[in-house]
Amino acid sequence: MLRPVTVYEPPDAVVVALGSAYPTPGLLACGRRLLARARDDAQALAPFGLDAAAADETEERLDGLERMWSGARAKKHDLSLQMSEAAELMAQARGWLATLRLLAGVNLAADTPALDRLWSAEPERLEGYPRDLVAELEKRLKAAQELAPRLVDVGLDRNFLGRGRKLLNQLRTAVGPRDLRPEDLDLELRRLYLRKGTVYLTLKRWSRIGKLAFVAEPRRAAGWDLREVEPLRRLPLRPRTS
Repeated sequence: MLRPVTVYEPPDAVVVALGSAYPTPGLLACGRRLLARARDDAQALAPFGLDAAAADETEERLDGLERMWSGARAKKHDLSLQMSEAAELMAQARGWLATLRLLAGVNLAADTPALDRLWSAEPERLEGYPRDLVAELEKRLKAAQELAPRLVDVGLDRNFLGRGRKLLNQLRTAVGPRDLRPEDLDLELRRLYLRKGTVYLTLKRWSRIGKLAFVAEPRRAAGWDLREVEPLRRLPLRPRTS
């Protein structure tokens, strides 16, 4: 049996930033769905640290978050002002980056140096930190612009690059020059964002545990996604047909 390692806990400022960026309804819906899966798959998950005690603790956190969110003020300020538009922009940015990765994987498979510039292990999904997503989008967009002449016929054209630049500018504006600081919040909102950020990080860890436990069963592993929290907006490509 594997012995779970101590899980890194980021500082409160990071947890608050995460909590202020993700809508509560999605966190609750995702949490309830994965909690049910955790109960059903308890035997397979326990060796990786997702045991009955962890499930019980997360259920209590979800119940607490639901109570916090029931108030009118919490619903009004569910997202911080600077992040009020970021959730949708992040979904679109994930879609742009996923499309770029797949396009590169299909058309640059034999050119490792070029592929490495456009391909990643989906870092925008690792912890969901909005500022990291901005940096990743900026990096991949620069590479895409330089490699565009080789991929224009399969869809990496002016429109696709323009969409990436627009998303980058919009996301930069939404994220702002600095993160929300816990000390700038009153106690109620600080507690709400801390709870939301903690739930988000827990579900992120659970998603990885589920995929690890069922690595040899792709269909079961696929059910451990975070679709309610981290949606991915599909962006159309226009490959040349002649």
